Amino acid sequence: MRHITLTGGFESAGRTLGGVYKDTMERIVWGDALAGLPGTCGAGISRNMMRRIHTDMPDDHAFIEALADGAILDISRLFGMFSLELGRSFGPTPPVISVMVCLPRFNGDRTDTSTPTLGVIVDTVPTLHPTASLITRRPDEGPSWIELCFVPFAGSFLGINEKGLALVLGLKPFEGDGEGVIPPSLSVRRALSQCSNAHDAATLLMETSRGSSGFAGIADKNTALILEFTPDAAELRTPDDAPSIIAAQHFLAPGMMNRDIPHDETYPSDAPVPLRYRRIYESSERRFEAVLDIMTEQKPLTGRDLTDIFNDKNTDLIMDGPYYHTLASAVLIPRRASVFLSTREDAGSFTRYGLND
Repeated sequence: MRHITLTGGFESAGRTLGGVYKDTMERIVWGDALAGLPGTCGAGISRNMMRRIHTDMPDDHAFIEALADGAILDISRLFGMFSLELGRSFGPTPPVISVMVCLPRFNGDRTDTSTPTLGVIVDTVPTLHPTASLITRRPDEGPSWIELCFVPFAGSFLGINEKGLALVLGLKPFEGDGEGVIPPSLSVRRALSQCSNAHDAATLLMETSRGSSGFAGIADKNTALILEFTPDAAELRTPDDAPSIIAAQHFLAPGMMNRDIPHDETYPSDAPVPLRYRRIYESSERRFEAVLDIMTEQKPLTGRDLTDIFNDKNTDLIMDGPYYHTLASAVLIPRRASVFLSTREDAGSFTRYGLND
């Protein structure tokens, strides 16, 4: 996975990244780089997304506009690409899914860093693996941050800023009746650029229009939370619920469980061939139980424990097909403003990326 550093304001950072991504974006827009993925939403939804972001998120729109300029693409092509993240596009087969573990600071020190910690496994289809990048953003104003993003999507799927705010995002099968058109990954990036604590970030994510269903793990130096959401509802799970908060693909917050798809529901006949007629939550339930067993057996956990857990082939947590494959495992430590990242090519070793070194 390539690591890119961007400096300066929204326009200069976007133009630089567009130049780096130019060839990849051309293959997506004009070629078959995403062959096999469900298609994007209609042009009307993409135009609505573009209008909403232009009105409600002018800095993000300026970045996207500069990104299009750097990639020598019409901006409407980018918004068409970004609609891949909306639930109405991917239906029951989200392009990016995660297993999350939040370790709050609970009854003393839960981690070796005396601070909450987030752990995440990011799974996606192999088609998307080459489009992933780790980006360090150092803007002229506001906090710097590190983010993991994918070329076809608008924002960040995990990240941490220099204030010690960490976020991870997972998508799930689409539920809800809302008409939101904002990709949740864009709200994650906004939180990294604007917020310094978990509660402010959670408020930003809950108050912003959402076009997908999923989870966000949020942590700062004092607490860790998981936000479960659909386009028209959201609920927080907090350290009051459990000392370790775990999420896979199915809802567990009391107010969200009755909104979820039935656990016996299977992928439909028009799903990708490897998934057809399989039970949608089979993997989610298996991996949730595996993490829960580990959390029950091993207390207190350290950040090093999480890196070991997320690379242990015997825990059934690493996904290797038939459709999704694990792209990366990451542990985010707010007090250190650091991400420990291991990708498929790293063969189990973690590299530390820090902001305050």
